[in-house]
Formats: sequence, structure tokens, C-alpha cells
Amino acid sequence: MSILLCSQNQSLRRSILAVLACTALVPIKNWRFWMSTKLSSNPSSKKSSKKSSKKSKRVTGFTLIEIMVVMVIVAMLAGAASLVIGNNQQKRLLENEARKLVAIIGLTQDESVFQNIQIGLQIDPQGYAFRRLDENNLSWDSLAQDFLQSRQFPDWVTLDLSGIDSGIELQQDEDEGNEFVPQILFFSSGESTPFRFTLLHRADEQLMYTIESDGLNGVILRLPGEDHEEG
Repeated sequence: MSILLCSQNQSLRRSILAVLACTALVPIKNWRFWMSTKLSSNPSSKKSSKKSSKKSKRVTGFTLIEIMVVMVIVAMLAGAASLVIGNNQQKRLLENEARKLVAIIGLTQDESVFQNIQIGLQIDPQGYAFRRLDENNLSWDSLAQDFLQSRQFPDWVTLDLSGIDSGIELQQDEDEGNEFVPQILFFSSGESTPFRFTLLHRADEQLMYTIESDGLNGVILRLPGEDHEEG
């Protein structure tokens, strides 16, 4: 009988403790909910959040001085880029002009050999022209080939002709008034009179392309940076 009473008392105690634990959790949950609503409705917390957002906006913005500095840097970079592009364009155009003239001189040498004729080249700062020598009449005749027609240099090209002769004059009547006086003569044997002249850019005379020949071994084109002194 006593054992039965003890077991009943123990079960009663367990049920009472379970009820007390459940009732204790209810105010804890209600307190947490009250604190959360209290904080969300607190105006001071809203003000502090607005202030922090304003501060963050001020930090991420740019001042007028910063924008002006960036604009100045961009303008300087654009000016430097345009200068580099301009110099490269001048060099490319002058090189194309020099290489074209070298190619035409090479074709002239071949033509004089194939046609068994002597061809004269007159060159000056304005341009250059080719003529065929009429040995019977001692006169210069025009040529029909397209690459041997007279050509003009662009306005930005200037020449240094100190390395070639003043001209090859023929014995002929003064009344004829022949204005063609070549400085270079290409022979039917494939040889030529020695010559050396330089093409320069009028805006930058440091850019120079020298065309030269000893009369025996073909034509040489010297690029900027190579030795342009007479050897």
C-alpha cells in the first residue's frame, strides 16, 4: 500500500512540474515580442538609421574639385594620345612616299636595260620627272609608261639634295629652251650615276628617309635612326 502511494506522489509531482514549465515559457516569449516591437517603434533608432544612410550617401559622392581633376587628367591623356597618333601618321606617310620613289627608281633601272635606252631623273622639292635620252638629237623625250610620268611631292615633304650633282646638261641650241636638266642618269647597262638625297617631313625634320646608290649595287633606303651621314 505504501509503495502504491509513493508511485502516485511521484507521478503527481512530474505533472505539476510540467505545468509550471509551460507557464514559465509564456512570459519569456511575450517579453521577447514586446522588446522587438519596442525597438522597431523607437523614433531615436529611426533617426540614427537615417543619419547613417545620409553619411553613407555623402561618402559615396564626388566633389566638384574631384570631378575637375578627373576632367583635366582625361584632357591631358587625350592630348598625349593625339600627339602620338599624329607623329605615327607623319612617319607612315613619309615612309610610304620614300618607298614608292625607291620602287619607281628600281623599275626605271629595269626599263633602261630592257629598252636599251638611257633615262634621266630630274628631282627637286616640288617633285620628280623622267625623260628618255635621244642620243641622235641630244634631247630628252617623254616616256609612255605610267610609272615614268611626272609626279608631285605632297606639301609636307621637303628634300635635302646636297648628295647629288647639280644636273647633266646636253650640248644643244639655247633657242630650244629645254628645262629638263636631270641630276641622275640610268644607263642601259643597269648602272647609274651615284646619288644620295633625303626626304624629310616639313613638320618634323627628325623624320628622314635617305635614298642612295653607288651606281653599281642598286638602291638603298635608310630609315630613321640609321646612319644618314655620308660615308
